[in-house]
Amino acid sequence: MVWALLVAVLLGTMTTSCERDNEVEALNNPYEANQSESEPTSPEEEDQFVKALSAIPGISDVRMDQVILDTRKGYYFKVEQLVDNSDASKGTFKQLCLLEITDLEAPVVLYTNGYNLDTYIGNVETEDVAKYLNANTLHVEHRYFGQSLPEDANDLNFTYFNAQQAAADLHRVVTLLKQHIFTKGNKWMSTGASKCGINTTLYAYYSDLYGWDDIDLYVPFCAPFLVGTPQSPADKSVGTYLKDMCGSHYPANSPQAKAYQYLRAYPSAIANNKALRDACLRQFNQTDSYSYLRLLKDYPNDIERAATAGVIFEFYAYLAEKFSLLDFSNWCSLVPDPTAISTTKPEDDFRLYEVLEFIFMDKKRLAVKLATQTEEDDDETDLAQTRSGLTEDEIMKLRSIDPTSPYDIQAVRELGSMFFDFSLLPANSFVTSDYCEQVAMNSLAPVANYELYKGQWDGGKLMTSVRNWVNTTKKHILFVYGTNDPWTGGAIDSGNPWPGEVLAVNPANANVSKVLSLYTNHDNSFLDAKSYSAAASNAIKQVVDKYMKGK
Repeated sequence: MVWALLVAVLLGTMTTSCERDNEVEALNNPYEANQSESEPTSPEEEDQFVKALSAIPGISDVRMDQVILDTRKGYYFKVEQLVDNSDASKGTFKQLCLLEITDLEAPVVLYTNGYNLDTYIGNVETEDVAKYLNANTLHVEHRYFGQSLPEDANDLNFTYFNAQQAAADLHRVVTLLKQHIFTKGNKWMSTGASKCGINTTLYAYYSDLYGWDDIDLYVPFCAPFLVGTPQSPADKSVGTYLKDMCGSHYPANSPQAKAYQYLRAYPSAIANNKALRDACLRQFNQTDSYSYLRLLKDYPNDIERAATAGVIFEFYAYLAEKFSLLDFSNWCSLVPDPTAISTTKPEDDFRLYEVLEFIFMDKKRLAVKLATQTEEDDDETDLAQTRSGLTEDEIMKLRSIDPTSPYDIQAVRELGSMFFDFSLLPANSFVTSDYCEQVAMNSLAPVANYELYKGQWDGGKLMTSVRNWVNTTKKHILFVYGTNDPWTGGAIDSGNPWPGEVLAVNPANANVSKVLSLYTNHDNSFLDAKSYSAAASNAIKQVVDKYMKGK
């Protein structure tokens, strides 16, 4: 509670009127001490929202988005944040935000970004939630990503990198905009997908803990809550869901059902068909020499078996990508039967090479094979560069900083990571399930990252607390998942079996509900009939209407 009170005091200090003496204000307000005045240029100098945002204590570097979409205007700005939200003496940093304004009296949708704000560059289409509500939208870059660095970029120790600090950042941004821009009693909704959806939930969790009344409805999409194992934060529930459930719920004899059966035969075929195994080992060495050499170092006297385990790991990693990001119905016909390879002259059987190609086919190569990449994608990238106000070189520089590196650290500390389930391997396999697990734990990412930060892992405490908290919270939350999304294996369980009802209410807490969309993957486009079932889309609208429209 001391932490909460200190934050409350700081927030009071941040919003003190600009009319007070500047020198006194700089002493009392740690944000004002470092704030520089915005320097708008035409046409920005005439824009009312640039002026309004620039006048807010704690906001600086305001500039217009260079593309105006329909009736919306976009504004990039930076918010002065405490490096440590429990200790103002640690100083401040600037956090990048993007606000798109439709109507000052309309609802506001906060996207709890889990990565760089750069990941939204190119996202020129309004997200479905904002479309449905005709809402204003706010994106906030996550601390330690992109331009929002609480520590020197050349000396990042990630000292203040955790969910509690990130939630306090969001509370600060929302508080400022409520006090100075959205003053008409607007409804607020927080949403995000995947890790962004985890952050939506964690924002609700800490809001409950510290008494913040920022948001009317939280809607996390595709958000897993992984607890891990005693050995590491890697959680097998997602890997087991991928193995057993993804692609499993289609009519008998359908192309999808046949592909599902083929997929279940791959681990044993890789391990026990020597011709396929030899081809896989050669391909593994060529395509991922780093992992191959790492296994050679760790298993110098057993490299064939260890590398075979590595191939099976990669098969599942690529399979998770395919299910997560592409519609299974579009690619199920491209899954070859690994048991159909000739046993007499396999090297002359084209099916061996079809199977080999599929094993090592990531999402991008599969998308190319499906011919889904068009010139339209390139046009959108060009528009994104114009829209962001950044040059192509500046965008590439932002992207040259591996955006997953900070996530890997946070995954180890408190969020957990995916671990695959090798149990389809028969007991008399060339490599067994236990052996594959051993190799993965010892040598392969993401589990191997645990060794770098294992003294910092919270033992699954945060994720376990969140899972328990949904049974008691007074916050209104709707969790949304898809049956073809591997990450649904880490879903919040509202007391109904998977797959279950389209809209399920937590029997322990009527404030929390869950929608499960048949055949949907890692996607939050709930207005798209190709992505979401009509029943699931209507169920989401029903909850959004209740809390955001008062219906």
